[in-house]
Amino acid sequence: MGKFKYFFSFVIFILLILNFLSKLNAQKIAGKFSIGAVIGGVYSYRNLEGSMDYLIEVRNEAESPAYGFIGGLNIAYQLSDKWSLESGIEYATRGYKSKGQGIDAEGNVLLSYKARNTYRFTDIPILASYSLGSRHVKPFISAGFVANIFLKEMRNEDLIKPSGEHDINYRRISSEKNALGLEGMLAIGITFPVNEKLYSKIRMHYAHDLFKTTKTPVTERLYHYGLQIGVFYRL
Repeated sequence: MGKFKYFFSFVIFILLILNFLSKLNAQKIAGKFSIGAVIGGVYSYRNLEGSMDYLIEVRNEAESPAYGFIGGLNIAYQLSDKWSLESGIEYATRGYKSKGQGIDAEGNVLLSYKARNTYRFTDIPILASYSLGSRHVKPFISAGFVANIFLKEMRNEDLIKPSGEHDINYRRISSEKNALGLEGMLAIGITFPVNEKLYSKIRMHYAHDLFKTTKTPVTERLYHYGLQIGVFYRL
């Protein structure tokens, strides 16, 4: 529960800033600030690093990418006709799937399993965008960083017995993941108006952990591709 303090504190901070801006001269900020909601999906996996080559090989054979979710509240500031900044608070899930078998000394299958490890984060993106056009529909490119506040790790596991019986469980597991992380992000997209106050943004991105995320002999660096759709309101 303590990690959600970051979320609520940031939301309160944004609301205070917006309240302050709303009291300024409207001509000074008209069209400059926007606030919006974003939602989307990600396709995530991980790179493994460490000295235990055998363990890395075993995991690479058993594990595969998985889909995740991202959504939140962002605020944008238009620096000029071409440049803008964007930040906010987002809830995100990323992870990977795995499958395998347990066998005895004679090669008989004792148990099969399918599992999904899901990491839950609060993300704080800080992105700079450059618009490539001057028409209503504007392509853009973005680059920046995303701070990741790790919340918890969940495991959804399906154990399959030789008889065909399934034992499914979903639980929180103890994780050695660092509490804070940092990603680099690159993105392309388009912005198009809905009306004078509303505009929509579609963005495809790639992000990768910049630092090791665990202090274990074999550590992970998560990466993901994603598609986000957002609707923004000009203040």
